[in-house]
Amino acid sequence: MSEQTFEATRAFIATASAEQVELIAAALRSRRLALRPAPADTTATSTSSLMKIARLGDSVQIARIQPQYLSGLTGTVINTRVTRVDIELDAKSTRKLARAKQTRFEVPAGATSFVIHGVHLNSLDIL
Repeated sequence: MSEQTFEATRAFIATASAEQVELIAAALRSRRLALRPAPADTTATSTSSLMKIARLGDSVQIARIQPQYLSGLTGTVINTRVTRVDIELDAKSTRKLARAKQTRFEVPAGATSFVIHGVHLNSLDIL
């Protein structure tokens, strides 16, 4: 990166919105993890993958998560934080969650959407 590009980046960060700063911070954390040396006993040659960065409005599917009844639910990202997002479920996933035998999420009868807060980025597939 040239000195001019680096300075332009620093200037942008100084005026970036809170959402943009959160996305930049997540990207930096992911890059730092990717640059860590592999443990000495590791024989794999693959490099660390960067964390997916979900943005407002992205369509996502929840996967790789516990409790299992959340797997497969789909919706739209409505809020982002450093490594977590809030997802507004679509009507089909809201109905599926309402029918699930669970007590953690209280879905109102007849709801066509429902928000799940704090889903980790590693538990998402961006559609």
